[in-house]
Order: sequence, then structure tokens, then C-alpha cells
Amino acid sequence: VMAGNSKTFSLCWTKPEDVVDEMNHIKLMMKNATLDQPKCELGKRISQVTKIIEKQAPRLLECDKKITVVFYTQGIPTNSKGQTGPTIRQDFRRQLWTLIKLPVKIIVRLCTDDEKAMAMFNAMDSRFDSIDVLDDYWGEAMEVYLHNPWLTYSKGLHRLRESGLAPDILGDLDERPLTLDEVHQLCILLFIGDDTSIHLPLAPYQPTSIRQLRRASWVQNWFPFITALEGLVKKEELQWNPIKKKMMPWIDLDKLESSLKDQTAFPYHYERSASQPKISQTSQQAASRHNVRQTSNGNSESFQRSSSRPNVGQTSNGNSSRGRDPEGDIPAQPRNRRQFRLAQSMPILERETTTFGKNELTLEETIRRWSHKKPDYKTSNSLQHLLVTLPQTFPPRNDMVEDHEYFAKWKKLDKECFTDMGGDELKSLLQRALRKAKFFLHPDKLPKDLTENQSLLFKTIWDVITQQELAIFG
Repeated sequence: VMAGNSKTFSLCWTKPEDVVDEMNHIKLMMKNATLDQPKCELGKRISQVTKIIEKQAPRLLECDKKITVVFYTQGIPTNSKGQTGPTIRQDFRRQLWTLIKLPVKIIVRLCTDDEKAMAMFNAMDSRFDSIDVLDDYWGEAMEVYLHNPWLTYSKGLHRLRESGLAPDILGDLDERPLTLDEVHQLCILLFIGDDTSIHLPLAPYQPTSIRQLRRASWVQNWFPFITALEGLVKKEELQWNPIKKKMMPWIDLDKLESSLKDQTAFPYHYERSASQPKISQTSQQAASRHNVRQTSNGNSESFQRSSSRPNVGQTSNGNSSRGRDPEGDIPAQPRNRRQFRLAQSMPILERETTTFGKNELTLEETIRRWSHKKPDYKTSNSLQHLLVTLPQTFPPRNDMVEDHEYFAKWKKLDKECFTDMGGDELKSLLQRALRKAKFFLHPDKLPKDLTENQSLLFKTIWDVITQQELAIFG
């Protein structure tokens, strides 16, 4: 359905020999279509599509199938006279909600740079799981890069998403950094598919002590996976990377390692056996600070090295144990160059935190420690640093502010998204990230039930980021 011309067309709907004529008809309609029309009767078109699908809904539900509906739109919905406003937008949302309740998957392809239109549709994207709002290829590539910079977002992946044929995991690429399990799932989709002869291992490493978690899980859990993935990536042809503007592998393994090593070596929760308890992040940190190890029965014991205990790589009689840890029987020496690099970059358990006691600093001083550089906190941090570390100002990391469900709506940027970037490429990414941040922090978007401290936090962050924006872009 073409909203502007009120015409309906079909493709591959009748006989195979009619496809050529149908394609020529569609090309002619597209050629004669006029952009930037004063009317955008999207609500009316949604109502028409809803009536068609309602007739098929019982059969679709019985077969557990969905219809993909793709809307290409240039702006905010209007009525037949080209008028818009709160009443018309509310009527549009009501019509859209009627369609969402049917067995459908909705793709909204935005053909506009209008900030108000993008904000309205992106808000719908965040609210409804069955809606995926897409920018053009270049814009969507930047969105994906901000959250998953290790992936080369090819035009083929974008076309899959535009058509509604992409697996659900591709819809999360522009929303947040993927987890290790999701990266594993995506790599299987990209490189293996249904080929059972290829194996991509990902055996979760389950340490029995905090010391083992700190020293070995990064290598133990990651090495078999990244080694197999490296071989698969090398077999694939290079892809055009729209951000780097050059041909690159599907996956940048170095960026992937850096992006995921924190969650691999230090998961918020990791499963032990059925008879053993879970160890949370809080208990791990507390045990680390006091040199305490959690045992399988829930008790604690000291694992502080005594003077009589042999060092790593040395047995009690002074002989070499070929680089094995006597406490956990963990390889201490890397087996090759890649594992050596991983071992060198293993994060320690005691992470730097931005949590400050309420009796030590005011909220303004706490924010200043985020926005300015150590040690005197007089020089401002870069805009890219502020955008990546923005969650550090939220509770519970910042215990000066009460928690609120709105904080969870921030879409975290990957820490690698601005590395190795400069010039116009960096400016374009910063502008895209700024738009996301300002949409999240804008006073009109904030909840009405914020406390005084929460309101002050958002206002101060807005001022800091806006000031840095003016310094760079004027």
C-alpha cells in the first residue's frame, strides 16, 4: 500500500510468469511517487492493513505464524488534510495498538531525519517488542557500531532486517551490547547454520573459588571459542564496513575480546552445581576485599597465601609444576600467542568503582568525579568518555541518588565504540550517540515522579554533556 498515492500493488502473489510485469508496475509507481508530501495518512493505512490481517488471524494463530508488515514513512502521521497534533497522534497509536494485537511483526523504515518523527517512532520501538524501527543503512550501521563495534554490519544484514526475515537477535544489535551467549548464537547463524560438521564451542567455565574466577575464567572460558571463531572468520570473504569505509572481516576479534572480557571473567551471577549456591557480584567483591573464598557449603575460608605454601609453578619440594596453580590446577602459562595476549589482559576481581559514601561527598562532587579527570578533577573528560561511562552516575553505582526504573532504559554504549576513531568518522558517531543521550536526558522525556536528587542528577548530566557538545560542534 502506498500511503501517498492510495494505491495497492502486489509482488509474487499470482503466477510466477507474472513477476516481471508486477516488478515493472512497482518501479513505475515508485518513480512517480512524490516525496515530502504534506500528508502522511499512516494511521489510515494501518487501519486498512489491520482489516486485511484480521481475516487471516485465526488461521495464522492455528499455524503459529506471523505476517510481516513493513511501513516506509517520511514523518509524523497526519489526517487527510495534512494536520497533526496530540489528538491525531493518539488516534494513530490506538490504530497501531489494534494491529500489534494481531499475529504480526512490524518493521518501520524511517525515511526522514526529522527529530520529532524519529523520537516518536523510537519511543514505540522501545515500548513494543513486535516493532523494529530502522534507519537507512548508514544510520543503522552507526547505531549497531555504538553497541557492538566488533561486527561488520553488512548491507545484506540490513536488507534482512528491512524485509522482516531476520532472526530476533539481529533486532537487538542496535539496542544494546550482545552477551557472550548471544554472540555465540549470532556466530552460529553467520558461519555455521545447519552444518552439523562444524563445532563452535562455548563451555561455561565454573570456578570453585573467587581466586580461580579472578585468574583463569577469562582464558578457560574464552580461549576455545575465540580460537574456533578465528578459523571460521578467516574462511569468509571480507565485507564492506560502512563505518571504517573499507573491506573488513565479519568480526573484529580484538574488539570482540575487549568488549566481552569483563562479562566473561566476571559475570554478575554464575551457576555452580545444583547442590551449590550462586555467588553474586556483591559477595564476590566482599570476599575479594577480605581475602575470603566461598566454599561449596556456603562457608568462608581464607585463601591468603602463607609463607609455607609454594608459589605458582613450584611444588612443595621446590620442583617446577610446569606452570600449574597448586590451588586450582589452572594453567598459568599461555599455550600460544593469542592466549598469552588474553592472559596479559585478564581483569582482576577488584574493579574500580564510582560508589561514594553519602557522608564523604555531595551529589555535585560525585558527578564532578565522573565528568572531570583525576587527580584534581579540574580538566573535563572527553565527550566520548562521558557517553560511554554515563551509567556510572546511576544507582546503585552512585549511592547518592535513589533508584528508579527509568535508569534501566538507558541503552549502554560499548566501551570500544570510539576507539581507533578520528576525524569525520568520530564526529558522526558522537553526533549519533549524543542524539541518543539527549533523547534519554531531555526534560520532556523524564518521569514526573523523580525525587529532588534524581532531578538534580539528570539536569547536571544534561548540562555537562551539552557543554561538551558546544565545545566540539559549536
